[in-house]
Amino acid sequence: MPYIAMVAYPDIPGTNFNEKYYVENHLPMVFQHWAQYGLLHWQVVSFDKSSDGSRTYIAAASMTWDSAESFNKATTSDSMTMMVDDLKNFSNIQPIFLNGTVIGFG
Repeated sequence: MPYIAMVAYPDIPGTNFNEKYYVENHLPMVFQHWAQYGLLHWQVVSFDKSSDGSRTYIAAASMTWDSAESFNKATTSDSMTMMVDDLKNFSNIQPIFLNGTVIGFG
């Protein structure tokens, strides 16, 4: 079954998040290095603010893998250090990670 890894960026006071860099540089770099491990594709959602002007998350990336094993191989590879080091180029906060196996879709 496919495996999904989500990386969400909370919208908290003092947060800097460069959406353009994230979409045009960071995630293409992730795909370039991790497709060999089974990363099939990625997408990013930019979240709207609610009617009161608040939002919980600025954006989240969803990465689809061919398996949990593939994800684990990529995230334990030497390239993981490069991915973490690049965080400073687009955000000043640590993301929230949500991972799991797809159990249904329509």
